[in-house]
Amino acid sequence: MPIAPRKVVERLFTRAMKNRTAAGLVFVALVCLNGCQTTPTSWEYKRISHGGPLTETELDNFGHEGWILSGYTKEETPNGVWTEAILRRPKK
Repeated sequence: MPIAPRKVVERLFTRAMKNRTAAGLVFVALVCLNGCQTTPTSWEYKRISHGGPLTETELDNFGHEGWILSGYTKEETPNGVWTEAILRRPKK
């Protein structure tokens, strides 16, 4: 039994409106969440150069001081291993 063209249009319209409503709600939610962030975070950075790998204890100590590891490089040199860590934390 074929569906009348009017019914097809009604179904398509209903689906489009549901999708548009859902998209509108998601948009409003994202705008509200973005608006909740009042000020951007300012960071202070610390660079640590070390003649060997950083130990877990050293990294834990920095973590207790509020530092977050942002970058880490390790390089083999003729004199041994050279590591560098970049740490950051929110400015107080």
